[in-house]
Amino acid sequence: MKRVNENRVVGLATVALLLGAPILFFTAVEVSTEAKSWEGVPMRAAHVDHKDPFKREFNTGQEVTPALPGMP
Repeated sequence: MKRVNENRVVGLATVALLLGAPILFFTAVEVSTEAKSWEGVPMRAAHVDHKDPFKREFNTGQEVTPALPGMP
């Protein structure tokens, strides 16, 4: 009879560990890194001036393409 009680104790301990470990893992308090990750980022983007991106006017699309930055 003593051997049966030992097996029950080991079984209960195993079940408690198998159920308790995920519960503790997923409910553990986490340190929030979200606030720290935004420290160096400006809250508002700098204004980009889109007025007069080109010095002259174009009559056709073929004239625009070579004037674009990075285009041959």
